[in-house]
Amino acid sequence: MSDLPIDIFAAMDTGDPPFRVERAPGGIVVAGEVDAHTAALLREELIPGPPDGDLRVDVSQVTFIDSSGLRVLLEAHQALQRDVRRLILVAPSRAVARVLAAAGLVGRVHVEPPLDTPS
Repeated sequence: MSDLPIDIFAAMDTGDPPFRVERAPGGIVVAGEVDAHTAALLREELIPGPPDGDLRVDVSQVTFIDSSGLRVLLEAHQALQRDVRRLILVAPSRAVARVLAAAGLVGRVHVEPPLDTPS
């Protein structure tokens, strides 16, 4: 993780909900919209991850995520996996769960609680 301040806020346009990344005990909390404008901020916090152990990312407050955000999550997942560690997505919001399902990643990335695998 970077040496950025504990809270990172970004509002792209007036009226847009703020994007927020916070370090919390045991991981990171992400809130707001993760898109092409905010994905780089998320990447700075997730990659390379903690020096040891798994990285828990609470995504329960993510209101929107596009392919840019998904790419960052997958990059972090792969980087940690190479070091025999895990990216754990905690309590995915409906938006995050929908994107994971659409990308065919349910059951391939670590999610707590586990998402149902679409039939």
